[in-house]
Amino acid sequence: MTHRLRTAVTASLTLAVVLAVLGALAWPTGATAAPGEMPLSYSFAGLMPGDARARSLPYHLARDATVERAAVTTASTSVTWRASLCGSAGSCVDLLHVRAGDEIAAGDYTLTVGVTAGAIRPDERHSLAGRIVFVERPSGALAHTGSAVLPLVTSAVALGLLGLLMVLAARRRERDATSSLEIRA
Repeated sequence: MTHRLRTAVTASLTLAVVLAVLGALAWPTGATAAPGEMPLSYSFAGLMPGDARARSLPYHLARDATVERAAVTTASTSVTWRASLCGSAGSCVDLLHVRAGDEIAAGDYTLTVGVTAGAIRPDERHSLAGRIVFVERPSGALAHTGSAVLPLVTSAVALGLLGLLMVLAARRRERDATSSLEIRA
């Protein structure tokens, strides 16, 4: 095999491998499951009648989401609960009244849970528990179908076959050259 042919075969097969790897990386995957769950578990002890307390935590929602499930329960009727998810723009979502299908934009939020005591006993414990499950909100764009993969795979197969054909042609040419030398001698 000549040096020029060996270089062409190597280039062809290398490109075939690179395109096959790119095709594998670009292969379509299923939709992502959920941007997340927001567990809620808060309790306040030692409240006196008329006391108001709150706790705040940062919360990050990576993608636009839709509420799939929301369940929040409270253990006491002698207090008034507040639970909200407020964005940096000032818009808030009332987590005690959020329902499946409500949409929430991606971004950084502050989760605030608060309680205001009414007529309570001093030893009474007050808690709020629940879970809000978010799923990725459809973007409105068509799903990735893998159409970008087909040209990559087709090119990889074509270049691989071209490389193999060049190897076979070179071997046949060498064999023919050897047999014609034997006939002349």
